[in-house]
Amino acid sequence: MLAEAVVHIVDDDPVVLESIGLLIMSVDLPYRTYSSAADFLAANQGGINNGCLILDVRMPGMGGLELQDFLNTAKLEIPIIFISGHSDIPIAVRAMKHGAIEFLQKPFAQDDLLDAVNNAFAMNRQRQEEASASEDIDGKLKLLSPRELEISHLLVEGLSAKEIGKRLSISPRTVEYHRKNVLEKTNLRSVVSLAGLIAQAGDEFRS
Repeated sequence: MLAEAVVHIVDDDPVVLESIGLLIMSVDLPYRTYSSAADFLAANQGGINNGCLILDVRMPGMGGLELQDFLNTAKLEIPIIFISGHSDIPIAVRAMKHGAIEFLQKPFAQDDLLDAVNNAFAMNRQRQEEASASEDIDGKLKLLSPRELEISHLLVEGLSAKEIGKRLSISPRTVEYHRKNVLEKTNLRSVVSLAGLIAQAGDEFRS
Protein backbone atom coordinates (compact mmCIF):
# COMPACT_ATOMS: atom_id res chain seq x y z
CA MET A 1 0.00 0.00 0.00
CA LEU A 2 1.22 3.51 -0.81
CA ALA A 3 2.21 5.82 2.00
CA GLU A 4 0.19 8.89 2.92
CA ALA A 5 0.11 11.41 0.08
CA VAL A 6 2.41 14.33 0.90
CA VAL A 7 3.12 17.53 -1.03
CA HIS A 8 6.89 18.09 -0.98
CA ILE A 9 7.90 21.73 -1.58
CA VAL A 10 11.51 22.55 -2.50
CA ASP A 11 12.54 26.21 -2.84
CA ASP A 12 15.45 28.25 -1.50
CA ASP A 13 13.15 31.22 -0.79
CA PRO A 14 11.62 30.88 2.71
CA VAL A 15 8.77 33.26 1.78
CA VAL A 16 7.77 30.99 -1.12
CA LEU A 17 7.97 27.92 1.11
CA GLU A 18 5.71 29.51 3.70
CA SER A 19 3.13 30.82 1.23
CA ILE A 20 2.84 27.53 -0.66
CA GLY A 21 2.74 25.63 2.61
CA LEU A 22 -0.17 27.75 3.83
CA LEU A 23 -1.97 27.22 0.52
CA ILE A 24 -1.56 23.44 0.70
CA MET A 25 -2.61 23.44 4.36
CA SER A 26 -5.77 25.40 3.44
CA VAL A 27 -7.02 22.39 1.45
CA ASP A 28 -6.16 19.98 4.28
CA LEU A 29 -3.23 18.25 2.57
CA PRO A 30 -0.06 17.29 4.44
CA TYR A 31 3.11 18.96 3.21
CA ARG A 32 6.82 19.18 3.90
CA THR A 33 9.20 22.00 3.00
CA TYR A 34 12.87 21.91 2.05
CA SER A 35 15.23 24.80 1.37
CA SER A 36 17.37 22.83 -1.08
CA ALA A 37 17.43 19.74 -3.26
CA ALA A 38 20.05 18.27 -0.95
CA ASP A 39 17.73 18.67 2.06
CA PHE A 40 14.94 16.94 0.14
CA LEU A 41 17.14 13.97 -0.76
CA ALA A 42 18.55 13.70 2.76
CA ALA A 43 15.06 13.65 4.27
CA ASN A 44 13.79 10.99 1.87
CA GLN A 45 16.61 8.48 1.77
CA GLY A 46 14.19 5.67 2.54
CA GLY A 47 12.09 6.48 -0.52
CA ILE A 48 9.73 9.23 -1.58
CA ASN A 49 6.30 9.29 -0.02
CA ASN A 50 3.29 9.11 -2.26
CA GLY A 51 2.24 12.59 -3.32
CA CYS A 52 3.93 15.20 -5.49
CA LEU A 53 6.94 17.48 -5.64
CA ILE A 54 6.65 21.26 -6.11
CA LEU A 55 10.13 22.18 -7.27
CA ASP A 56 11.89 25.47 -7.94
CA VAL A 57 14.02 25.51 -11.09
CA ARG A 58 16.90 27.70 -9.96
CA MET A 59 18.48 27.04 -6.56
CA PRO A 60 22.02 27.14 -5.14
CA GLY A 61 23.78 23.81 -5.53
CA MET A 62 21.60 21.21 -7.21
CA GLY A 63 18.91 22.93 -9.22
CA GLY A 64 15.42 21.64 -9.93
CA LEU A 65 16.28 20.18 -13.32
CA GLU A 66 19.26 18.34 -11.86
CA LEU A 67 17.07 16.91 -9.09
CA GLN A 68 14.54 15.78 -11.69
CA ASP A 69 17.30 14.00 -13.62
CA PHE A 70 18.54 12.35 -10.42
CA LEU A 71 15.07 11.06 -9.55
CA ASN A 72 14.52 9.78 -13.10
CA THR A 73 17.86 7.96 -13.08
CA ALA A 74 17.05 6.41 -9.69
CA LYS A 75 13.59 5.44 -11.02
CA LEU A 76 11.92 7.26 -8.13
CA GLU A 77 8.55 8.15 -9.61
CA ILE A 78 6.83 11.20 -8.21
CA PRO A 79 4.84 13.81 -10.17
CA ILE A 80 6.83 17.05 -10.39
CA ILE A 81 5.34 20.54 -10.61
CA PHE A 82 8.02 23.08 -11.51
CA ILE A 83 7.83 26.70 -10.40
CA SER A 84 10.14 29.40 -11.76
CA GLY A 85 10.70 33.10 -11.43
CA HIS A 86 12.05 33.22 -14.98
CA SER A 87 10.20 32.95 -18.28
CA ASP A 88 12.41 30.40 -20.00
CA ILE A 89 10.57 28.38 -22.64
CA PRO A 90 13.49 26.00 -23.44
CA ILE A 91 13.79 25.08 -19.74
CA ALA A 92 10.04 24.54 -19.47
CA VAL A 93 10.06 22.32 -22.56
CA ARG A 94 12.98 20.31 -21.18
CA ALA A 95 11.27 19.84 -17.84
CA MET A 96 8.04 18.62 -19.46
CA LYS A 97 9.89 16.28 -21.82
CA HIS A 98 11.56 14.69 -18.80
CA GLY A 99 8.23 13.98 -17.14
CA ALA A 100 7.12 17.11 -15.25
CA ILE A 101 3.34 17.44 -15.16
CA GLU A 102 3.26 21.26 -14.92
CA PHE A 103 5.53 24.30 -15.22
CA LEU A 104 4.27 27.47 -13.51
CA GLN A 105 5.90 30.89 -13.67
CA LYS A 106 6.03 32.97 -10.49
CA PRO A 107 3.81 34.64 -9.50
CA PHE A 108 1.26 31.98 -10.35
CA ALA A 109 -2.43 31.74 -9.58
CA GLN A 110 -3.17 29.68 -6.48
CA ASP A 111 -5.88 27.76 -8.31
CA ASP A 112 -3.40 26.75 -11.01
CA LEU A 113 -1.08 25.26 -8.43
CA LEU A 114 -3.90 23.47 -6.62
CA ASP A 115 -5.16 22.06 -9.94
CA ALA A 116 -1.69 20.71 -10.64
CA VAL A 117 -1.51 19.12 -7.19
CA ASN A 118 -4.92 17.50 -7.70
CA ASN A 119 -3.75 16.13 -11.06
CA ALA A 120 -0.64 14.73 -9.40
CA PHE A 121 -2.69 12.98 -6.73
CA ALA A 122 -5.00 11.57 -9.41
CA MET A 123 -1.95 10.17 -11.21
CA ASN A 124 -0.83 8.52 -7.98
CA ARG A 125 -4.24 6.92 -7.46
CA GLN A 126 -4.22 5.56 -11.00
CA ARG A 127 -0.70 4.23 -10.52
CA GLN A 128 -1.76 2.52 -7.29
CA GLU A 129 -4.77 0.92 -8.96
CA GLU A 130 -2.63 -0.34 -11.85
CA ALA A 131 -0.04 -1.72 -9.44
CA SER A 132 -2.74 -3.50 -7.42
CA ALA A 133 -4.23 -4.99 -10.58
CA SER A 134 -0.80 -6.18 -11.70
CA GLU A 135 -0.11 -7.78 -8.32
CA ASP A 136 -3.48 -9.57 -8.49
CA ILE A 137 -2.73 -10.92 -11.96
CA ASP A 138 0.73 -12.16 -11.05
CA GLY A 139 -0.66 -13.58 -7.81
CA LYS A 140 -3.11 -15.76 -9.74
CA LEU A 141 -0.41 -17.11 -12.04
CA LYS A 142 1.88 -17.83 -9.09
CA LEU A 143 -0.69 -20.41 -7.97
CA LEU A 144 0.11 -22.52 -11.03
CA SER A 145 2.70 -25.27 -11.03
CA PRO A 146 5.51 -25.10 -13.63
CA ARG A 147 3.69 -27.76 -15.69
CA GLU A 148 0.39 -25.89 -15.47
CA LEU A 149 2.05 -22.67 -16.54
CA GLU A 150 3.73 -24.46 -19.44
CA ILE A 151 0.42 -25.91 -20.59
CA SER A 152 -1.23 -22.51 -20.16
CA HIS A 153 1.14 -20.97 -22.68
CA LEU A 154 0.52 -23.77 -25.16
CA LEU A 155 -3.24 -23.43 -24.75
CA VAL A 156 -2.98 -19.71 -25.36
CA GLU A 157 -1.00 -20.42 -28.53
CA GLY A 158 -4.07 -22.28 -29.78
CA LEU A 159 -2.79 -25.85 -29.52
CA SER A 160 -5.32 -28.62 -28.90
CA ALA A 161 -5.08 -31.06 -26.03
CA LYS A 162 -3.87 -33.70 -28.48
CA GLU A 163 -1.15 -31.43 -29.87
CA ILE A 164 -0.01 -30.39 -26.41
CA GLY A 165 0.05 -33.98 -25.25
CA LYS A 166 2.22 -34.98 -28.19
CA ARG A 167 4.64 -32.12 -27.59
CA LEU A 168 4.96 -32.84 -23.85
CA SER A 169 4.72 -36.63 -24.14
CA ILE A 170 1.61 -36.84 -21.98
CA SER A 171 -1.92 -37.96 -22.74
CA PRO A 172 -4.61 -35.52 -23.97
CA ARG A 173 -6.61 -36.51 -20.90
CA THR A 174 -3.77 -35.30 -18.66
CA VAL A 175 -3.68 -32.05 -20.59
CA GLU A 176 -7.41 -31.59 -20.00
CA TYR A 177 -6.88 -32.30 -16.31
CA HIS A 178 -4.23 -29.54 -16.12
CA ARG A 179 -6.42 -27.19 -18.16
CA LYS A 180 -9.25 -27.65 -15.67
CA ASN A 181 -6.90 -26.97 -12.74
CA VAL A 182 -5.52 -23.85 -14.40
CA LEU A 183 -8.95 -22.33 -14.93
CA GLU A 184 -10.04 -23.20 -11.40
CA LYS A 185 -6.91 -21.76 -9.79
CA THR A 186 -7.11 -18.53 -11.77
CA ASN A 187 -10.89 -18.31 -11.39
CA LEU A 188 -11.35 -18.04 -15.16
CA ARG A 189 -13.92 -19.61 -17.44
CA SER A 190 -12.09 -19.95 -20.74
CA VAL A 191 -8.72 -20.09 -22.46
CA VAL A 192 -9.53 -16.73 -24.04
CA SER A 193 -9.69 -15.19 -20.56
CA LEU A 194 -6.46 -16.98 -19.69
CA ALA A 195 -4.79 -15.40 -22.72
CA GLY A 196 -5.86 -11.97 -21.52
CA LEU A 197 -4.51 -12.66 -18.04
CA ILE A 198 -1.11 -13.77 -19.33
CA ALA A 199 -0.91 -10.78 -21.69
CA GLN A 200 -1.23 -8.44 -18.68
CA ALA A 201 1.16 -10.37 -16.45
CA GLY A 202 4.75 -9.60 -15.59
CA ASP A 203 7.61 -10.63 -17.85
CA GLU A 204 8.29 -13.83 -15.86
CA PHE A 205 4.88 -15.19 -16.84
CA ARG A 206 4.82 -14.08 -20.48
CA SER A 207 7.90 -15.86 -21.77
